Amino acid sequence: MRMSKVSKKEVERQYRVLKQTLEMHAILRDRYAFYSSFSEKTLLVFSILIISTVFAKNEIYSIVGLDPDNGQIFIGFASVVILTFTILMMVFDWKKKSYIYDNAANRWAEVLKLFRDCRLEDDTWPESELSNLSKAYWDVDRNTPSIPASEFNGLKSKYLKKVAISKCMSKYPYCPKLILEILLCFSDSFKAIKDSINSEGGES
Repeated sequence: MRMSKVSKKEVERQYRVLKQTLEMHAILRDRYAFYSSFSEKTLLVFSILIISTVFAKNEIYSIVGLDPDNGQIFIGFASVVILTFTILMMVFDWKKKSYIYDNAANRWAEVLKLFRDCRLEDDTWPESELSNLSKAYWDVDRNTPSIPASEFNGLKSKYLKKVAISKCMSKYPYCPKLILEILLCFSDSFKAIKDSINSEGGES
């Protein structure tokens, strides 16, 4: 079966989407890794607190400035925290999700490297490599998890913000990142309002 010819414009689009998708998977990987790590550390801390009071007498509460009755309330609270985080970890399985998105990010990174290795000095790709690059793109797209629809716009916004700030930092390296973020926020907000007004004026 003969493959249809892939245009340079399509490969350029795939390259843009590829970088964006890689970043989205990386963000989700890091997010779920943080949730998993935070939950595990919280469980560990509160478990140690409870275990340390099992064989301790009421004097232990006086040492830390707690009334014995209040100490027992705190232990009960700690038990609830442990139960809550245990259930959350079982239901959401953040560690598994982090692993899945880490694997996906690695696979997208491999394809991105292939695109960059084949890229010419004029930021285009050889005609002979277009089909192979497109095939690699669609293979990884089919064999990795899709970005959840509810997360897509937020993740895309984060990626585009990161790109915009990176460009500004390269142009103004001595300007603090926070200032650049504020300036970009005002600039984009002004442009959005202006475009909205012009659009409404054109429709009337």
